[in-house]
Amino acid sequence: MNSMSVPIDFLRGLVGLIGVGCAYMLARSVVSVHQGRVRIAKLYGWVIRVILCLAAVWYPLRGDVDTVDVAIWVLSAVVFAVGYWDASRVKAQEDLTHEMFPESGEDSGRSAER
Repeated sequence: MNSMSVPIDFLRGLVGLIGVGCAYMLARSVVSVHQGRVRIAKLYGWVIRVILCLAAVWYPLRGDVDTVDVAIWVLSAVVFAVGYWDASRVKAQEDLTHEMFPESGEDSGRSAER
């Protein structure tokens, strides 16, 4: 019987990428809780996800930490910082009024000349 097995290192990398994404969402949740936009329960959910994913990358039965573990943990910290910066900066609202509603004076003058 030939069973298709997935290497454990591939699964560690996949769980690590999920953990990196969770770290980004954790940073956004920290800012949102600080600003009072969401409840703290959402923050706790992201904390649990990040801890589980980054602990699963280590896979406790191996015993030692290797470069993949450290690389994913450092990448998660960098992505957390980027997510925090992105969520905390003030974004300027675009004024799309002129694009959605062109000036009616210019259009009416052109149609009267024709």
